[in-house]
Amino acid sequence: MEYYATMALAQLPDGAGIASLARMVEDPNGAGKGTRDAALQMLAQMASQYPDARAALLEQVRSDKISPNMWPYLTSPLSGDQFQVQDSVLDGATNMVKGSDLRTTHIAFGNQNFISAP
Repeated sequence: MEYYATMALAQLPDGAGIASLARMVEDPNGAGKGTRDAALQMLAQMASQYPDARAALLEQVRSDKISPNMWPYLTSPLSGDQFQVQDSVLDGATNMVKGSDLRTTHIAFGNQNFISAP
């Protein structure tokens, strides 16, 4: 459920989840639990809006803690795409996207479904 939890943190008002996401990224056991990558993606999504998210992400870059394999997953949120849980009550998908811009993702582990769009 790593994506659901990190998306919920990213959607908290006024960037309230940034500190938790930053701790998840720093957790040495996070990669094994799958939470680190999801938290990195959410920090990347928030980086343009919140200086704390940007600083946490840049610290990972400066410390060379982002693997080359992770960068393709960060380009979408860094370019402005927003992620949210599919059928979320937080912000309806109809408010988020128009037409064919909507992309859905299914992760079999934990039966997670989420959407992303510019």
